[in-house]
Amino acid sequence: MHRIHVNALSGNFLNYAVAACEYGDDWDHEARVINITEPNDDGVVYQPAFNWKQGGPIIEENKINIRYYEDLEPPEMHEPWDAYHTEYGDPSGGETALIAAMRAYVAMHCTHLELTDEEYEDLL
Repeated sequence: MHRIHVNALSGNFLNYAVAACEYGDDWDHEARVINITEPNDDGVVYQPAFNWKQGGPIIEENKINIRYYEDLEPPEMHEPWDAYHTEYGDPSGGETALIAAMRAYVAMHCTHLELTDEEYEDLL
């Protein structure tokens, strides 16, 4: 079993977690993997952590706040962006505004993503 904290989610793991929150039981594990790794009939891959057209509406609908920090010290200990919802815990950081916002969105639903070994391997 793999347990990944929300602030450590990135790439396919973050997109998978967003899909789990957005679509719940409508998309089982296989459907989530297919939708985040392969283009659909319209040539679109579900990647809200990298695509503003997909992630932007999630930010708006959930009223997620995004902030940029220019001169944090020491810089290697901080990510330049953070995002949060005032009613749901601590801010989530990210190297981009969209990554921080999608981590904050997932944090509204859970603190960790839990995957079996097989599910984990599917996302690598």
